[in-house]
Amino acid sequence: MYRRTFKPVLDFCCALFVLATTSPLLLLLAVLGAARTKGTPLFVQDRVGRGGRTFRLVRFRAPEDAYGRFLRATSLDRLPAFLNVLKGEMSLVGPRPLLPEQAAALEERRGRRDDVRPGLTGLAQISGRKSLPAEEVSAYDASYARNVSFALDLRILATTAARILEREGGSPERETAAIPVQGGGANAK
Repeated sequence: MYRRTFKPVLDFCCALFVLATTSPLLLLLAVLGAARTKGTPLFVQDRVGRGGRTFRLVRFRAPEDAYGRFLRATSLDRLPAFLNVLKGEMSLVGPRPLLPEQAAALEERRGRRDDVRPGLTGLAQISGRKSLPAEEVSAYDASYARNVSFALDLRILATTAARILEREGGSPERETAAIPVQGGGANAK
């Protein structure tokens, strides 16, 4: 019941709330980003979502300067992805949305990760994604897909919030791309 009914409604309401309450910040970051990157402040990239369907993930560009490092450290570069949640392409919590070439490489071993919408955060992200081999990330994603619950989502969201606050306080960054592929990442220029 939670997975099919409550979770999508909760995702939509939370995304709407976040976008509405942060709209002045989003506008400011968009203006600053356009000035810093001398172009569009948004980075749009194809990702694979639930059921293997492709969607366009939206993030702020995070250049390799102090501004970009600040965006990444505070996860503000991810704020536009709440539009993907609002549209129903993503969830607040779920497996990391894969690049098409990552999804193709994982075709045989991705388990049930495609049964749920990809998330802004997830079990692999809070479990040390930076230090995990691809197989372990896939195992965390499949485990999440099998065990989706309100309590698990709350735990993942609380842990994510704590990690973001730790990073702001100067702790080392704990996450990067889960499954390495050739080509640009989400913050490519």
